[in-house]
Amino acid sequence: MLIHKKIRYYRKKVVGITMQELRTRIKTCYGNMAISPHTLSRLENGYGHAIKLKWLSQIATGLDITLQELLKGTDFELSKIVSKIQRKERGSFTYNEKAVSKLYSFRDLPYQSAEIVISPKGRTDLEQDPNSESKTDKKYKKCIIVLKGTVTVRIGKEKHVLKKGDSTVFNSSNPHFFQNTTNRETSFLIIRSPKRF
Repeated sequence: MLIHKKIRYYRKKVVGITMQELRTRIKTCYGNMAISPHTLSRLENGYGHAIKLKWLSQIATGLDITLQELLKGTDFELSKIVSKIQRKERGSFTYNEKAVSKLYSFRDLPYQSAEIVISPKGRTDLEQDPNSESKTDKKYKKCIIVLKGTVTVRIGKEKHVLKKGDSTVFNSSNPHFFQNTTNRETSFLIIRSPKRF
């Protein structure tokens, strides 16, 4: 199967979203580094001659499948592609002027990872992954590893202060946010499992 036909099939028949909805999902994850609407449209309609791995990875993210799943059974499956994200190709998400998330995730891994950088006296927005009562539904967890400085993790009414080298794991379906109460920049690696789109 040609890669553009598989993209169209997954978008329409499996995920059931429009091209605009796919683009919105990609833009949410990759910000200004997201594939342009024009390029996405050309690629899905079979006009992409020099298809970049980063575009396919972004499309897979938007379709909530792995890059391996997207390539399986296509003309691209036979190629020897090594997953690599160069610094300039990493997507980013800006919470506000003092908090930014830089994406590190590869689509063929079962989790999402990002580096969050918070300026002095800054914080992220309040977040909460879906909560499930069912034993069969996904249970979301986040792991935090502090790379630089000190971060305050607020989970519900709990407050946890972590310093460089410290780590914690928590149920991310509880409301939470990250805060830098110090006068120095802080950064930490965040890993969410299982991944969301």
